Amino acid sequence: MVGNIHVKYDSITPLRRRRGIPNHRLQKTQPFPQQRRRTPLPRCSRTSLPVRYLPHQGTHLIEGWQLGSEAEVQVASSSTNHLTSALMKYFTITGRWEQGVNLFHRIREHEPDVDLLLAQLYLEMDEEVKAVDLMCSALVANPLNHGFLVLQANYLLKKKRPDLAVELAKAAVNANPSEYGTWATLTDSYIAVNDFENALPSRNED
Repeated sequence: MVGNIHVKYDSITPLRRRRGIPNHRLQKTQPFPQQRRRTPLPRCSRTSLPVRYLPHQGTHLIEGWQLGSEAEVQVASSSTNHLTSALMKYFTITGRWEQGVNLFHRIREHEPDVDLLLAQLYLEMDEEVKAVDLMCSALVANPLNHGFLVLQANYLLKKKRPDLAVELAKAAVNANPSEYGTWATLTDSYIAVNDFENALPSRNED
């Protein structure tokens, strides 16, 4: 707990502190809050912290869009918001992919949008077969899902298939032309195929 130390606000107090007089010798008249860095998470070891904290995220993840999102995202959703961004960074830094997979599997029945996060985790885990199956099934169910279109286009760019990535990026832009990510992926795809004539106008749109 952050304690309150009562000190007297006068001209002598700074001088006493400079001379190294302990706080308990100061006259106690008014509350003076002492600030310190505190973790919002409960005290526990590094190994037990995710076990105690992550299970509660399933109930809050669906409402994470209320926290807002990064500036590049026009409309926050259950898969693109500050909470999911923080969780994905945590899994990336620690390499605890299985915890993320288990978390998203538990809530995907109630919130199908987390499949996008699940596919991203599979790609980070080098589980490309599972990621591709999930991306394909999601696009079959909803061909206008710009999140999966962008994810698949970026995946093809990494696989040195920019010719296929261009078509997916175009579809993503048509599905949601107001998102920065769709135009950025289209620009990267045009540059990868050396189509600089179309790359510049698409960059000006994002």
